[in-house]
Amino acid sequence: MNKLFTSPYLRRFIQPALIITAIVSFIQFTITYGIIVGLEKQTLDFPSFYWASDVLFNHNISPYDVDYIQKYTGLAVFPFAYAPPSIIFFYPFSLLNYDSALILHLIMNHIFIIIFILLLNKIFRYKILSHQSLLLIIMIYNSYPMMQNVYFGQINIFIIVFLLLFVICEHDYPVLSSIMLSFAIIIKLYPIIILLILLISKKYKIFINTIISIVTISIISAITIPKFVWKDWILDIVPNGGYGKSPKGFSDPSYSYNKSFNGLFSRIFTKQQDAYQLMDYPLLAKIFTYSICILLCGITFFVVYKYLNDNQAIKKIVLTTMPLLFMIAPVSWNLHLITLYPTIIYLFDTYYHKFMKKINIGFILIILTIFAFSSQSDLDISLFFVFMLWVMMLEVLIETTRSKHDLNVILET
Repeated sequence: MNKLFTSPYLRRFIQPALIITAIVSFIQFTITYGIIVGLEKQTLDFPSFYWASDVLFNHNISPYDVDYIQKYTGLAVFPFAYAPPSIIFFYPFSLLNYDSALILHLIMNHIFIIIFILLLNKIFRYKILSHQSLLLIIMIYNSYPMMQNVYFGQINIFIIVFLLLFVICEHDYPVLSSIMLSFAIIIKLYPIIILLILLISKKYKIFINTIISIVTISIISAITIPKFVWKDWILDIVPNGGYGKSPKGFSDPSYSYNKSFNGLFSRIFTKQQDAYQLMDYPLLAKIFTYSICILLCGITFFVVYKYLNDNQAIKKIVLTTMPLLFMIAPVSWNLHLITLYPTIIYLFDTYYHKFMKKINIGFILIILTIFAFSSQSDLDISLFFVFMLWVMMLEVLIETTRSKHDLNVILET
C-alpha cells in the first residue's frame, strides 16, 4: 500500500488534480456563501447578534429583551443568550446599519476561514501546496457545517481560531495565549472546561494568566455594561440554560437540529418538538443527560490527569475537549461541528500512519466521519461520530503515554 501512495506517476497526477479541486472549492464556496449571501441578506443567527448590540449601545435596552427587539424590528429574531461580557465583541455592529454590519460579518467569516486553514497548516506542520494542505482546503470548503456557519451568520469560526491561537502561542507568547483562551470563554462560556482541565493537568501558569484575563475583561464589562443587563441575564437566561429546558424564544431542547446528549434524551423521554413520542418523562431526560455528561467529563479529567504529560499537552487538551463540549452542551447543532476539524485532522494523521502498516478501524471511522460531516444532511448520526472522536482521542492519549513509558523502560535496561 505504501508503494501505491508513493508512486511518482500517481503523485504527478495527484498534485495538479488537488490544486484544481482546491481552487474550484474555494471559488464555489466564496461565490455561494460570500457574494450570494451578501446580496440576499437572509441569515438566521446574525440578526440576534446585530440587534442585541444595536438596542444596548444605541437605545440602552437590554439585549436579552427579546420582546422589545422583535417589536422594534418587526422580525422573528432569535434571543441573544451569551453572557453580558460577550456583547463587547459585537459593539462594532452598533456603529453600522444592518446591511453594512452583515457584510462586515460575512467578510470577517471568510477571512477567519483562511486564518483557520493557515493555523491548521502551522499546527500540523503541513507545507503550503503539499498534498495534506490541499486536502485540508478541499475538506474545509466542502464542509456542510462550514457552509451553515457562514450562511446563518454564526461565530463558531472565531471561537475555534481563538483556541488554535491559544495552542500556537503557548510557548513563545504565553500571555497572548491566555488572552485568546479567555476570549473564547467570554464569548461562548463552554470552553471554560478547558480551564478546568488546565488546572487538573497542573498547567498552573496558563491557568492563572487566563483567570487574570477573564477577570480583567469581566471588570471592564461590569463598568461599561448597565446593571440591568446583568440582572436580565441572571434571572432570564441562566435559570433556563440548563438541560431539559431553554430560554424564552428558543426551540425546545428536543428540536431535531440539537445533536447533543441533551437533545437526544429530550427526544427520547419527552413529547416536545421533534421528539420521538415514545414517552413523556422530562425528569428522566434531565437525569440521563446530567449523568452521562458528568460521566464523560469525569472520564476526560481522569485520563488527562493520569496520562497527559508531554510537550504537546495544550494541543491535546484542546483537541480532546472539542468533542466533549459538543456532547455535553445544552445545544449543539451540526454547524458547531467545525470546531472538531482540528481533532479530525490530528486523528487522521495518527491513524493514517497505522493504516499504512495495517488496516485499522480507527482510520476507517475517521474517513466516514469526514464524509458524514461534509454531507448536506441533518440525520441524527452526528453524536455517534463525535462520541467516537472523543473515544479515539482518549485512546491516543493513553497509548502515547504507555509507548513512552515502554521506551523509557527499554532504554533503562
